[in-house]
Amino acid sequence: MANTTNFNWETPDDTDLVKDGAAAIRTLGSSIDTSFVDLKGGTTGQVLSKASNTDLDFTWTADASGIPATIFDAKGDIIAASAADTAARLAVGANGTVLTADSAETTGLKWAAPAGSPGLALSSIATGTASGSSLSITGLSSYDQIDFMIKDVGLSTTANLLFRINSNTGNNYRSATLIQSGSTTDFTSGATETSFNTTPNDTKGTSAGNQVLYARLTNCKATGFTTCQFIHYYRNNSSVGFSNWQMGIYQVAEAVSSFQFLPSAGTFSGGSYNVLAG
Repeated sequence: MANTTNFNWETPDDTDLVKDGAAAIRTLGSSIDTSFVDLKGGTTGQVLSKASNTDLDFTWTADASGIPATIFDAKGDIIAASAADTAARLAVGANGTVLTADSAETTGLKWAAPAGSPGLALSSIATGTASGSSLSITGLSSYDQIDFMIKDVGLSTTANLLFRINSNTGNNYRSATLIQSGSTTDFTSGATETSFNTTPNDTKGTSAGNQVLYARLTNCKATGFTTCQFIHYYRNNSSVGFSNWQMGIYQVAEAVSSFQFLPSAGTFSGGSYNVLAG
């Protein structure tokens, strides 16, 4: 009897008698049936996988080479890893949100509002009353926009109100101010200074209470510069009312981690504040 080249199955010889050929065919069929028994069974969606290095040794397993389409539930869903070799579904986010890394999430990702976008949500991070010679707000390095408002500010002596970032007293502040006093309008712009002077045209005495200052810092995580806006309402000792609108830049390539609000002389005698950030 002759045998096949690859699997050594027995086959009839050309010179075999009919009865011997039939027996050889049965033997060949039995060998094939036994060799391919691993191809039986399996369920829908399974794939055939090698069970060992032995010829024709297979097993039916779940398809591990791809992600089943049933993992998706809605338009826009994406797949992310929740652990090594583990796929998970991340549901589509709300319109306008962006994908953001967050190690606290199951997939390490989340949908969030873009940093610094016009629709940025701000929340209150600090409130209180000004006292002493300086008000300092710290812990701001994770925010891209910071809003500060203080009202009913009083001073112990005649002074201007100054605003600094990161306690920096170098010549890194440049601003321009539109000043409205009664029927007079003026505009000032000068060289770089050691702080933002929110009252460039006149100093306020101790009787100039009930003043209000609003400040907004944007691009606070900047590697270039931080933009600053100020609106300041007050009266001087002569009871002349002033309104200042100031635009400026902090010319340092660093994130805003703190700001300081202080009188150029003396101390605060009051002023309630609120800080919003996002």
